[in-house]
Amino acid sequence: MKRREFIFGSAKAAAGAALMLNGSRFSAARNAEPPHPLYFDGLTFFGARKGDLAKSGLSGLIWDVSAGDIVDGKFIRSLVPTLKSIVKANRLLRDNQDGLFLATRGSQIKQAYKNGKIAVFLQFQSLESISEDLEMMDVFYELGLRICQFNHHYSNAFAGGSLVPNLTGLTKLGFEAI
Repeated sequence: MKRREFIFGSAKAAAGAALMLNGSRFSAARNAEPPHPLYFDGLTFFGARKGDLAKSGLSGLIWDVSAGDIVDGKFIRSLVPTLKSIVKANRLLRDNQDGLFLATRGSQIKQAYKNGKIAVFLQFQSLESISEDLEMMDVFYELGLRICQFNHHYSNAFAGGSLVPNLTGLTKLGFEAI
């Protein structure tokens, strides 16, 4: 499968999922319910101004919890920093007073909207953290991870990177992970 085919297929699947998740605009209009805002952004860090999120009107967001270090000029994600990052994220979400909460199901987006809260979905921008151990996906799932981007800039055991000269797409392990 070529990268373009994969991306196109993924985009179609995401659009279909969004419609199933939130219903079509027509069904919302028929039910006289305003369509709830589905705006997500990749917020890697919450700073001192996290209270501003409550004022943003967001119903949900995606937070990258993969972590690592700079190695030979490249940011490389690894297991221990990523485990620490996801534990820190879970603690912040559990203890916050800003209406943020760890979301693990799409249906929680609508609940967040109704309750004036923000559903936070945890993601990895690359699967480097788990090396080639697919069972680690289950570990991170249990910790609340729901979105996995197989790679970001550089190639790994799952897929080719966007900053490498020869595009390779998914590897055999990448297909297994799916």
